[in-house]
Amino acid sequence: MRLSTKGRYAVMAMVDLAQHSDGNPVSLAEIADRQEISLSYLEQLFARLRKGGLVRSVRGPTVEGAACAGGVAAPAVTRGPAVA
Repeated sequence: MRLSTKGRYAVMAMVDLAQHSDGNPVSLAEIADRQEISLSYLEQLFARLRKGGLVRSVRGPTVEGAACAGGVAAPAVTRGPAVA
């Protein structure tokens, strides 16, 4: 499967989210640091992923984070309206 740069970043961010969530929301800033992606670019990606129903946003007193919406395969991340 050939991925665009945007698709690759979206998949890697989703993998990072799945690896580090332990059922709890993960700060987008933490994902951006670990994946070496600009926070503003990651926010744009996650806005599309939220619209596609792949993640849900969680706001707290100190961080804004994201949590996985459920079991998601890479094709769902790259083919849907989320990153098109």
